[in-house]
Amino acid sequence: MLYKDEKVLPSLITKTKTLEAEAENWGAVVALDTEFVRTSTYYPQPGLYQVGYATGVSLIDPTSFDDWVAFSSYLLDPEIVKVMHSCSEDLELLNHHLQLTPENIFDTQLAYAFISQNLSIGYGNLVHSLLDVQLDKQETRSNWLKRPLTSKQLFYAQADVTYLLKVHQILVEKLDSLNRLSWFGEEMLRVNSYTPVAPEKYYLGLRKAWRLAPENLSLLKDLCRWRELAAQKLDVPRNRVVWDEHLIALADVESVTRQVLVKQLPAGVVDRFGTEITSVVEAHEFSEVEPIVEPLGQRHSGTVKKMRKVAADVAEKLNLAVELLARRRDVENCARHYLETGELSVEYQGWRNELVGQKFTDILQGLA
Repeated sequence: MLYKDEKVLPSLITKTKTLEAEAENWGAVVALDTEFVRTSTYYPQPGLYQVGYATGVSLIDPTSFDDWVAFSSYLLDPEIVKVMHSCSEDLELLNHHLQLTPENIFDTQLAYAFISQNLSIGYGNLVHSLLDVQLDKQETRSNWLKRPLTSKQLFYAQADVTYLLKVHQILVEKLDSLNRLSWFGEEMLRVNSYTPVAPEKYYLGLRKAWRLAPENLSLLKDLCRWRELAAQKLDVPRNRVVWDEHLIALADVESVTRQVLVKQLPAGVVDRFGTEITSVVEAHEFSEVEPIVEPLGQRHSGTVKKMRKVAADVAEKLNLAVELLARRRDVENCARHYLETGELSVEYQGWRNELVGQKFTDILQGLA
């Protein structure tokens, strides 16, 4: 069945009283989605908030709405289920714009991973799979900050939450029938928040920098902190300031002179930020820093491969998304944690422990 623009064109909510009146109809389970633009800014710019409920859809216009108390209170109510799809980017937007994380989130993408072998299904494909409805996704990348919004944008935004409640009902029933609601609930508690990376911690995510000596890593930390603060102040993507790879290269040279900057960086970056970069280097004082995790050696890599194979076999047998049990990063962290403590990591406690805990322990005991 093809989705058609046959519903009543929704209007935008721009006043607090209108929002409060509509919120009285929302109920205890709502669908929640956001539209935003982030093509040339550091922070996502909100373009629209959509709330779907049993009898309609509310579209909230963040470009003209400035009283968020009622909406924020609703999002923070733990008694109300907020059904979202692939919510990580939405949570980042809400964290920046409203300084909150909604309580009691049900992520339909994650839920589907517990009843299928697909961890990353898109919303359109999920609706088609469960409801046999084909959605028009042509407005996904349109300009959600431009006003007025087109009728196509409004219908698209409406459709994005119209089917979420139906999808939620089906997924709850399927999870319940497979006795996996508790597994999904545990996982949601682990992933249902967004915490910005502190500027002084950003360097820890640059895995290519693990080879740097401590003094160079200390400089990289300062360079990354400067770059993050500069990008935030200018509200531009961090790569519009300096790329990660360039910061690693600068941290690894003997001295950062104008000639080095010209050699290592694009001309535009040198012209705009060269003086600031030089100042960071000149002001840098060595301090002990947290090291970047070193890649596992060949012996340990073989162990991780065995663990992932065991986990993948279990996932396939249960018709779970393989990544839920065998994601490389999680398995590597588990192996490292076991070598340090003799215990499995937190990722493999709870519901995962039921499925692969003993198998992982049997494999890892040979490393101790």
